[in-house]
Amino acid sequence: MRLLRRLIALACASLLCGQPSTPAWAFDVANAREVAPSAGRTAVVLAATTRGTMRPRSMEMLVGGLMRGLERSGLTIVSNVSQAPCTDAACVRDRLQVDQANYAMQLHVSVTDRDYDLAIEVFDASGVAIARFPLRCEVCAVPEVVDMVTNHAASLRARLEVPARGPSLVAVETTPPGAMITIDMLTLGRAPVSRLIQPGRHVVRATLNGYVPSQGYIQVHDGTEHKFGLTLLPDRRRSDRLRRAGWATLGVSGVALASATVLLAIDGRENRLACSGDDRDAFGHCRYLYGTAAPGFAVLGLGLALLGTAIGLLIVGHKRSFTGRRNDKEPRRFAVIRR
Repeated sequence: MRLLRRLIALACASLLCGQPSTPAWAFDVANAREVAPSAGRTAVVLAATTRGTMRPRSMEMLVGGLMRGLERSGLTIVSNVSQAPCTDAACVRDRLQVDQANYAMQLHVSVTDRDYDLAIEVFDASGVAIARFPLRCEVCAVPEVVDMVTNHAASLRARLEVPARGPSLVAVETTPPGAMITIDMLTLGRAPVSRLIQPGRHVVRATLNGYVPSQGYIQVHDGTEHKFGLTLLPDRRRSDRLRRAGWATLGVSGVALASATVLLAIDGRENRLACSGDDRDAFGHCRYLYGTAAPGFAVLGLGLALLGTAIGLLIVGHKRSFTGRRNDKEPRRFAVIRR
């Protein structure tokens, strides 16, 4: 009877008080989902766009690297990647409203042989593109491109939310000097160059004609001066092309020199193929003679010019290849000087 009375009392209490109260842990989770969008820390990843030939698995690796980098930057990915890419602002806006996210990220990939041109595009809640961060990787394997996308994505939030701290002086040098320097896609000029940069992680890139572009990452701290050095290696593809062109030119010069030798050798001799009957004198000599001295000397000059060109191409190609092998293990130079 005592147990029955307790059950009746509990039933009455529930009828008087209405539905049971929500558990504290459920209330906290709901609040977290409501507050997260207003904190500016959520993002959706749109389907990537591609140009050129690329395997689906490689594209999955690139998108996965983008998502890992965004999570590393402090952004929360609130849904999986959509199947079809968005082509207008309305599509992006609808996707953001459905997922209640603050940013939408889309990766654009263009592939030519092993050269990759990429861009990470950022959209706000209205579906308008507010930032575009271009990337380029020449003669790269897919894992290298994935690492580059991940590292750039990891700094996106810091770029979108400009820090309030003061800038620090960054000086960049290159070997060889004269390379064009960019920091976070902002062109600074030719090395050596110095510029005031906001604290944080930045991408330093150096490009020079005839050399493979080089890049590195620098962590700029408030109240410090930074010196950063990059070594550029000769473009071995260009040196290989120079050597192939040199050997081909050498072959053509050999043919030209051989032809010139023949033309000069038969100059002044009888053209027996053109002689018959009355074309010969009483001694049997043909009146038609070869006059090939002028074309022979012309072909000889051409052959010698081609020979010199071939030797020059082979020497330059060999020097560039040797310099590239010698500098393969030369490290990047980095120093931090406290004020």
